[in-house]
Amino acid sequence: MPSNFECNCPDAVKTAASASLGDFRSSLATAVGLLRGSLAQITGDSKKKQEIAEKSLGSFAAGRIDASRFDEFATNKTTIEASAGPVIERALDVMVELMDAGDALNRVRLEEGQNLRCLLSKTTKNIGRAFGAAQAVELAKVGNYVEAEHGGWFDAFLYKNWSSVQRNLAPAVVVELANGSAQTTNLGEYVDGNFKAILVYGQDCPPAPLARLVTPGVFVLQTSDCLGLDDFLSFEGSGIAAVVPLDAAHFAHDPRRGNTLAERMVGVELPETPSLRHRGGLSVMQQQQDLAQLQALASAETPAAAAEGKAAKANPVDKLAAFLLGKAHLEEA
Repeated sequence: MPSNFECNCPDAVKTAASASLGDFRSSLATAVGLLRGSLAQITGDSKKKQEIAEKSLGSFAAGRIDASRFDEFATNKTTIEASAGPVIERALDVMVELMDAGDALNRVRLEEGQNLRCLLSKTTKNIGRAFGAAQAVELAKVGNYVEAEHGGWFDAFLYKNWSSVQRNLAPAVVVELANGSAQTTNLGEYVDGNFKAILVYGQDCPPAPLARLVTPGVFVLQTSDCLGLDDFLSFEGSGIAAVVPLDAAHFAHDPRRGNTLAERMVGVELPETPSLRHRGGLSVMQQQQDLAQLQALASAETPAAAAEGKAAKANPVDKLAAFLLGKAHLEEA
């Protein structure tokens, strides 16, 4: 994040972004090794294959295991079409490029006038290049790769085309918002698998930007001190989090806490004097409705508590009338 961006916990956000990226980078590193091995298999470069095998075995095996003989035993000997070579090389370039991108891969900034959904689409297209390249290689290995049909995957691979496994592998995307009026209600297509997004607001922030995204299986978090981000990232499912100013609403909707809304909604704090003004595409009324929605969510009762409360409030005269009517019905029968 740029140093001049106002965030109450920039180090925590940076740590969260890096931690989420770690597993994805490990997957990229594994893919790079496999692709290099496939290229060596096509070219018949025995020296290259031995180097790759030694890297795979690690330093512990040095002097103890013959890497070339191990490779003969352990390597998948499935024949790879020679025509797959150029495709594998392109895929290798993509994997290395994404690895070299570092935090820029999953940390982006929404400038004034930009659309949040479009920015997420662009970011996921870039991340998805790893998945597209991997699929292109699998097709090329069996001779089914068609440049006109699959060549675009190396440049962009749409989120809607990601498999469930790929959606679970993707790192969380961290978005710094210079635009406090960014619409969040149209992000539903990204709430799937284990995909997560963290929105970092500046001081120009609506009071409850994520209130309408609360649904039973989605982790939704609004925090000003980054407490809850660890729980958010460890959640095995999709989620949207927002790091907001102190004068915005705070809450967590954690699907792991129970089956009822009352159990899942925790730490709800509503601002006493919310900052309500026209923000680009967000009217004052819309922001008031977001706060009202959050108030309604925070007031939800468990079914048992609601039933108990209803019974306690029932008029004794009404209960007596119901008993007498039921008794008269039985006697007539």
